[in-house]
Order: sequence, then structure tokens, then C-alpha cells
Amino acid sequence: MPDNLFKEVKLSRILIAGLLVLSIILIVCSCSSTKSNVVEVTDINFPEEVLLSELPVLLVFHADWHWNPGAFRESPPVVLAIKEISGEYEGRIKFCRMEVNSNKDPVAKEFGIKWIPTVVFYKNGVEIAREEGSGCTVEASKQTLKSDIEELLVS
Repeated sequence: MPDNLFKEVKLSRILIAGLLVLSIILIVCSCSSTKSNVVEVTDINFPEEVLLSELPVLLVFHADWHWNPGAFRESPPVVLAIKEISGEYEGRIKFCRMEVNSNKDPVAKEFGIKWIPTVVFYKNGVEIAREEGSGCTVEASKQTLKSDIEELLVS
């Protein structure tokens, strides 16, 4: 077998193996049972996503490094909690998160965010409640958030 043909066959096999791995990853990700409707908010889209939202908004200001400094971009429990519960409130409340370090902090500074994470509830573009700090586990965060959301929806 000529060298060029051997290289082409080897490259084709590597490409096919890579595509197979990518397909498996996509299938696994699309079969996730937890539906997440969390919007990534930045300094640029903050007014549109939060202040002009027709739905009440739950916005978590967080810094991935804050929760676990040794981990690579691990999300704090409150962020994981909103990802898990967001599907339960689809169409009734908008869930958003803002990673303050990657956004240079103008919005966080403007709204006086001093503790990470901070959960802020907005209705008609106005802040109506705020919680600084959060539960240390995903389950504790979910329970607290669900209770707060129910109060927000009836007010």
C-alpha cells in the first residue's frame, strides 16, 4: 500500500472515530432529564433580559471561582439549583444568571452587589427582593428558592 494511501486511510479512521465520540456526547447531552431555561445575562443584555422582561425575573449574581477556588469554573449550588427547577416554572418566571467576573461588574456595582452569590427578584423591571449568600447544598438552595418564588408569584 503506498504511503499516501495509508495516511489517508488512517486519517479517515481517526475522523470517523472522532465523529462517533461527538455523536455520543450530543446524544447524552440531549437526553438529559433536567430541562434548564436559565438565561446567561451580561452587562450588554441585562436591560433587555431583566428590566424589560414581561415575566418576573430571578437573577443570580455569582462568580464561579468563589464557590470552589480549586475547581475549574464550578458553579455554586444556587446556580445548579436554578438550572434544576427552572423547567417547573416555565412561562411564569424567567431565570437568569450573571457571572460577575466575566462581565467586568458594572451591573453588579450599579445594583450594589456585595456578596456572591446574591439572588435578586425583579418584577416589572423593579427589584422587589434580594437574598445575599445561599444554601451550601443544591437541595437547600432549591427549597429556599421554591419558597421565595411562590411568594413572588402571588404578590
